[in-house]
Amino acid sequence: MDLLIQGGTVLTMNPKREIFDNGFLVIHNGRIAEVGRGTIPPDPNREVIHAEDQIILPGWINGHNHLIQALYRGLGDTLPLPMWIGKIFDALASLTREKAYVGASLALIELIHSGVTTTADSHFSHVYKDSIEGVLEAIQSIGIRGVIARGSMDRSVPEIYQEKSEESLKELVALSQKWNSERIRMSPEALGVLRCSEKMIKELSSFSREMKTPFFMHIASSKAEAETIQQRKGCGVFEYLDRLGVLNERCVAAHCIWLAPKEPALLKDKGVKVVYNPVSNMFLGSGVAPIPILVKEGVRVALGLDGAASNNSQNFFETMKFASLLQRITHLDTSVLPPEEILEMATIRGAEVLGIGKEAGSLEKGKWADLIFLDSKSPRLNPKKKIVSNIVYSACPSDITKVMVGGRVIYDGKSIVTVDETEIIERVNFLENETNKILGGF
Repeated sequence: MDLLIQGGTVLTMNPKREIFDNGFLVIHNGRIAEVGRGTIPPDPNREVIHAEDQIILPGWINGHNHLIQALYRGLGDTLPLPMWIGKIFDALASLTREKAYVGASLALIELIHSGVTTTADSHFSHVYKDSIEGVLEAIQSIGIRGVIARGSMDRSVPEIYQEKSEESLKELVALSQKWNSERIRMSPEALGVLRCSEKMIKELSSFSREMKTPFFMHIASSKAEAETIQQRKGCGVFEYLDRLGVLNERCVAAHCIWLAPKEPALLKDKGVKVVYNPVSNMFLGSGVAPIPILVKEGVRVALGLDGAASNNSQNFFETMKFASLLQRITHLDTSVLPPEEILEMATIRGAEVLGIGKEAGSLEKGKWADLIFLDSKSPRLNPKKKIVSNIVYSACPSDITKVMVGGRVIYDGKSIVTVDETEIIERVNFLENETNKILGGF
């Protein structure tokens, strides 16, 4: 049956940024057929959701994550970045498909509880070749959308994590044929300039152009990375990648903290997309990305949570608030990244960064019916004078009453309806004990 959502306040995030009081949405085959203001007459062929006292808006788009790292929450909390990375690699050596499924499921549960309906993921551990399929299975069973990057490395990491680009592309083609759907899309990722050869970076980028997928990388994510490229190549990290011919509109760059002076303009000129991970960057002491400068240049920017081993939360509301406040304290300027801009990054800009802007990120006719319902009676969402400010700076996951993906309810305000949360958590803690034994304790 078609679905009518009647009443409530609808934040469309459409080009006019219209907000409809007493709004409605008609959903047909998982997509929005109509959206507007007013009361729609009853129709026996439509199920009705009465949404009075609700705020309805597009589901959040999480532009960067490592879902399996939910297994390693708290691992190396106070370690410097190189030692933290070492701990992660130690843990990933035993990442089986089952562990990947359970870890990804835990992360997805928390993401959905905070309103995420589409997440990117970077999966770069292939010691067990099918571990990535555990992530894909979790996404499929829970019902969220995923843009999944199969990350690759061919140098400067333990040998068990290295592979040739030919092998990487072969695996990616097979995964795409098996798993690509309306809700799951596979993409290549060259993990970073210090862990991938020029050959690998070029070949994975070329594949993304041929297959019309995003091309993901971690870029300029640490001071050491920027300094190393400056010493070796005499330029910034993005300037180096431009020499390789891989900067284009399909390039999605996570972090982007340590930029050379001319690089913001370069990103705009090449159409590079950026994912801003404020909480992870603070957690790891990596620095502050120059997001206001990038936004001023006209670069498309999404928000990312990053993995639960470097956050440690998977709370998207927290990331929205920090995304703004971190820049305020850095620039000593309360006008940078206002809530309206943050909400755009969380929705329509995030969808554009992941290459799904024509299908997600706003409530418009023809787009997927991926929706969040917020309780407008929540004390955190009142008074109602500044609804966007309330959502970005005040709201929290407990204010969510419903999450829908493709017109299907996957979260009812209490728990995920597609999987048994208690079972997942029990399996996580059993596996955590195993990991503890392997690593000699966190």
